[in-house]
Amino acid sequence: MSSLSDVFQDIGEKATRAAKDALSHGADMVVNDAKSRCPVRTGALKESIHKVVLRGGTKIKVVADATNANGVPYGRFVEFSPMINEPFLYPAMDALRNTIRENIAKAVQDSLKR
Repeated sequence: MSSLSDVFQDIGEKATRAAKDALSHGADMVVNDAKSRCPVRTGALKESIHKVVLRGGTKIKVVADATNANGVPYGRFVEFSPMINEPFLYPAMDALRNTIRENIAKAVQDSLKR
């Protein structure tokens, strides 16, 4: 027979797993949206957009790490430069922020019902 602490531990593990999966799915959504917003000259910047999973899946970054011929990363300049002015990562995150939060909350709630 399981102790009460085992039951709580199992609930916590299920909720954490559900939150990690929903967060990963949300990052995939941001990657796809950012790629659709990204300016394309050679396609290197668009292809460099990907997610980086940190801390065992509790933190995920979406990055664009394309480099020029000299090895200098230029994604941040496309995103933030007032001369280029073609942001793609932040608008993607802003557009999906509430959806991702709702999906994580729903995934955790659903995991607790099982």
